[in-house]
Amino acid sequence: HFQGRDDLMVALAGAAIAELDAAVDAATADAASHTEALRLSLDAIMPLADRQWFLAREPLERVPEIKAGHDRQLAELAESVAAAKREGGLDPAVPTPWIVQAYDHLLYAAWELVRAGEATPAQAAALAWRTLTTGLGGQGDDR
Repeated sequence: HFQGRDDLMVALAGAAIAELDAAVDAATADAASHTEALRLSLDAIMPLADRQWFLAREPLERVPEIKAGHDRQLAELAESVAAAKREGGLDPAVPTPWIVQAYDHLLYAAWELVRAGEATPAQAAALAWRTLTTGLGGQGDDR
């Protein structure tokens, strides 16, 4: 029982953070590289879209324990991105904060596709990974 909607949302957000952590930890336990772990993380997170999506629209960053959990996840993502850059899986010339933001936003874009029924979780994860690693353009730089 919860005293109100806010208390319920905080509890759901805490459970969501734990669920995401567990899914990523299980999916990446045997990853051969940090780059592979980043890809496997997307694969593990996508099936959780239905249970996670609504929390993205809740203003829960004001709750210290939820903000701390989210900040920890972003810091761990930044560490993984930096490691993937060192091993050659991601372009070392692209700033780590940019890649972290791109990864995070592609995750939400992929969740939206799944939620709308426009892609399966596997398709959405593959699209997010492809966009992150190869972009959207053709062969040349047409600036």
